[in-house]
Amino acid sequence: MDLLISHHHRRSHWLLIVILLISGLVTIFADSSTVNSNSTVNSTDTDSSREETSAEDEDEDLYLPVIECKPNVTIEEIFLENKITQDLGLNFSDHYMALTEIEYSEGLSVHCGNELTPNQTSQEPVIFNYHGGWYEHYSIVMIDPDASKDVGTVLHWMIVNVPGSNYTDGEVSCSYRGPKPPLDTGLHRYITLVYLQQYSGPVTFKDYSQNRYNFNLTSWVSENSLIGPVFGNFFKAQNKSPGKSP
Repeated sequence: MDLLISHHHRRSHWLLIVILLISGLVTIFADSSTVNSNSTVNSTDTDSSREETSAEDEDEDLYLPVIECKPNVTIEEIFLENKITQDLGLNFSDHYMALTEIEYSEGLSVHCGNELTPNQTSQEPVIFNYHGGWYEHYSIVMIDPDASKDVGTVLHWMIVNVPGSNYTDGEVSCSYRGPKPPLDTGLHRYITLVYLQQYSGPVTFKDYSQNRYNFNLTSWVSENSLIGPVFGNFFKAQNKSPGKSP
């Protein structure tokens, strides 16, 4: 009988040891799983954070407006140098102006007053881009302030209520007309300006196609409560007699 009891105690003792070992292994496995899980979560959070930061950096690079025509020379300074600011009565005291990207066929770009020919710019640009906010609306004009006094400033293009930079979705108040400077009248400045519209509503559409001459930019901006210009660019063109020197 004592032998049976002793044998029973030994069995209970070993069973208890086995149970404790199994319990310990389960605890170790659970702790390891928790550490691995936390490590995975932390790694995922870190990767996600890096991806978000990277995406933000890419967005900032993508939508960073260009304001310089050449190193350390802004488009505003070029406007001032070419007397555009003075002649048009522009004011940049409460905002800055960035460049509008304009390109005609055959890869001919408009860049801060470079000279192009009337033939090269006779058709609407194939690329017209500026870094406008997708939630904003803009108005675009292209003018020649160097026409003769009897016709005044000539309107060459106008688009209003443009959503973001999608100018093809705006309302064309005046279809594009390329430069046609009179013969031997020197270089004319063809200036493109982009204005930000107020939140009060869309610009009232008005057809200027039959009324291109004596365009008053200041009155038009004031009547429509426009802000800017916030983007701009210009080129020069002339019509010379054959064989005439510059």
